Amino acid sequence: MLDYTLKGIAQLVRFLWRPLALLILVMLLVGMTPLPTSVGWGLIWGMLMVVALAEFGVYRFGSAHQRSLLRKWSVYTATFWTIRNAVAKRKALRRGRELLVSSGLVRSEEKAEEYSAWLFENKRRNEYSFYVDDIPGIGPEDVRKACVNVVAPRLVGENARVTVEMTSGLICALISSTVAFPAVVPYPGNPRVSIDAIPIGIDEQGHVKTMALRENAILCAGSPGSGKSGFLNTVCEGAVRCGNVQLLGVDLKRVELSNWSPCFDRLAVTLDDALDLLESVHNLMEERYRQLEQEHLRKVERFDSHMPLVLLVIDEAAALLTGGDKKKNEHAKELLRSIISLGRAAGVTVVFASQRVSANIISSDIRDIAKTRVSYSVTNIESAKMVLGDGLKADEQGPWRIGNLPAERGVCYMQDEADRSLVCVKTFWLDDRRIQDTVRRYGKPSPAMREATREVLSDVAESA
Repeated sequence: MLDYTLKGIAQLVRFLWRPLALLILVMLLVGMTPLPTSVGWGLIWGMLMVVALAEFGVYRFGSAHQRSLLRKWSVYTATFWTIRNAVAKRKALRRGRELLVSSGLVRSEEKAEEYSAWLFENKRRNEYSFYVDDIPGIGPEDVRKACVNVVAPRLVGENARVTVEMTSGLICALISSTVAFPAVVPYPGNPRVSIDAIPIGIDEQGHVKTMALRENAILCAGSPGSGKSGFLNTVCEGAVRCGNVQLLGVDLKRVELSNWSPCFDRLAVTLDDALDLLESVHNLMEERYRQLEQEHLRKVERFDSHMPLVLLVIDEAAALLTGGDKKKNEHAKELLRSIISLGRAAGVTVVFASQRVSANIISSDIRDIAKTRVSYSVTNIESAKMVLGDGLKADEQGPWRIGNLPAERGVCYMQDEADRSLVCVKTFWLDDRRIQDTVRRYGKPSPAMREATREVLSDVAESA
């Protein structure tokens, strides 16, 4: 304990010389001027206050790099953080030793005083770090069991995640909640939106997670009430804001996409209408490939009102592929497979959502084509593997661990498009009023966009 206290004092003195040196320098400068004593002291305090306000402004409104430099080299902030960290470490040491006793790692408080353990709390992320010094007879596995059985339920509740590793000779247990998000994350007021990055939600660090519409195919799955409708709403919101995206939809339940119907160029609500729409999109795709062949291009590079990116949104794909006549369902599967596999270069993107993604509903060749996969809460790891692939492990975090708490509604796992790693995301929430405001603001597609695809998007009977 004495050694720890001396280190804290030494660290405090290390930073305390900066404000003292500034004070002496200001006093010398004022003392060299022929000013009354009261005026001189007024200048001294005034200059110190100016420095303090300047540092506060940098700390409050500066960048992360500027704040990092401020903590290291400032006059007041470095001293403040040194004192704050010393107090925090003292508190962490006291709480850590209490956990040694309560978790059963040591038998008594007297025994705990012989060893060191620290418990640090990150309130913003609802996360705890439990460091344990080298204790004879206690290893990482003992610490993990103690955290899982005693410490984690006490700190973050039953929905806890515990990871243990060795760091600089210390056993570090990171304890966090699987519910790392607020109950509701509202959609940003005026986000940056493009066909290469539409905002979907926030990750566990609070950063906005985006998703590309260009050259993509998106599969979304999850249990009823898990948040798939919210995902489709964020996709529609971003697509409508882009201005160069033409929305087409299939909604056999008639209610999920109804609020966005004024923004859709066509919205099929029956199986026959859906087949007509898929055939029309297939015709559009082939027409664009003929244009690319004539112009000696490999893919559509630029999208505008005359050549928009076509976004086909399909809600409850299982009803389209298995919910009617078998021949019609098979025809729909062939059309959907062709559109997903060949539509990227032609500027056709498909977003399809379903409660079930088993092989007899959505075949593996369709799932494998999807570049971006999103899984909300599912009942077991096998269902998650059907969506996200076979690389999941039962002892890791995944959509099968998402519970039914209010804060867990809208939580999903997305495959990162760069390295295919899983990212936990809380989907933005759009209420009906926000959707209505967006519809009133953007309304129907532009006349040029409608004219660009009017012929190939007409009914099959008319085109025949």
